[in-house]
Amino acid sequence: MNTTNQKHINSNDRNVGIDVGKATLDVCVYETDLHWQDSNTDEGVHRLVKRLKRYQLTRVLVEATGGYERRFVEAACEHDLPVIIVQPIQVRQFARAQGVFAKTDKMDARLIAEYGVKLQPPTKVLASKKVRLIRDLLARVSAS
Repeated sequence: MNTTNQKHINSNDRNVGIDVGKATLDVCVYETDLHWQDSNTDEGVHRLVKRLKRYQLTRVLVEATGGYERRFVEAACEHDLPVIIVQPIQVRQFARAQGVFAKTDKMDARLIAEYGVKLQPPTKVLASKKVRLIRDLLARVSAS
């Protein structure tokens, strides 16, 4: 008998949840139940983006953490990853509704990914640093 606790998951979807901390990034690929951790440094973010690019990603969800997520989000935008920034209170309320009250970084990464699977927030195109710089430059040139 084949049983799974992940019913109705589209096998083509790949939802990633990232719990962002000051020093670390805890990552969970929901559909494969794959977890790992990397450092929240330029090198760690580079490794993470490189690894995530191997997947056909549906969405990469990151909690807003007061700026600690910025390095990863900017790198992900540079590489056209489908990033969604979610509010921590929404994920916490989702966890409570699921009856989950325990809290670890690994569990949070999985909950963030599950939030994406169940609620399917739409991805938005976030402008990368290069795009913002070009827009600013064009605005200054046209204003002259």
